[in-house]
Amino acid sequence: MSNDKIEYFEWIKTIETNKLISEWEKKKNISPEKINSYKFKDKVEIKDEIDILQDELKSGSKRAGFSIYSTSANLINERILLEFLIQLLDIKSFDNKKCEKVRKHKIVYFLYGFHIYMRSKYEILTKEDIFVFEKKINMKFVAFERGPVLKNVYNWGLVEDKIFYLSGNLSELDKEVLELGYFLLNLYTTNVLVEKSHETDPWKNNWKENSYYKEIKDFEITNWFSINAPFFYKE
Repeated sequence: MSNDKIEYFEWIKTIETNKLISEWEKKKNISPEKINSYKFKDKVEIKDEIDILQDELKSGSKRAGFSIYSTSANLINERILLEFLIQLLDIKSFDNKKCEKVRKHKIVYFLYGFHIYMRSKYEILTKEDIFVFEKKINMKFVAFERGPVLKNVYNWGLVEDKIFYLSGNLSELDKEVLELGYFLLNLYTTNVLVEKSHETDPWKNNWKENSYYKEIKDFEITNWFSINAPFFYKE
């Protein structure tokens, strides 16, 4: 285990980057070494590389008398690398400001529930909170119209939510469970996530119209997900 917590969106960028690189390493046009060399570059460095590549593609096409759709091997490889870098820049630019609030809170709710469910099956998973905050307080969900919301970080309206972290006390198995859950949840639209959260007892038993910040007791979430697999996980 590590004692180094990681900010939630930094964690997402890390696992999304690893997934993208793993997919692109299988392509033949660019060497795995070249793909991996971008793993730890920040968005500014990647944006600079994109600008250089775009300029080279324009000037190279003009010098050789090719259109942008030229079959020249070098130009093809450069366009493929450009495609990869644009996808990578999109990942590296993702943060708290760019994430839709409703979606974020539903994913966090189901990640928490998924970890509880897997913990009930595999006792080696941690029983500590998987998310931690600037202030040392326990996780607390509340019932809103569009599903459960993590009260610890929620700010009303357009105000940016507070940052939070993945605990530094998670084992590699804990992290694998959360990573699996994240990528499975990302297959669903926000509306589906909201609808599915409405089907869980912790929300149903606490939501009341025009009543916000109605706390969902942690034992309600634990009891429900200990015996109910989240909708996205099929064994």
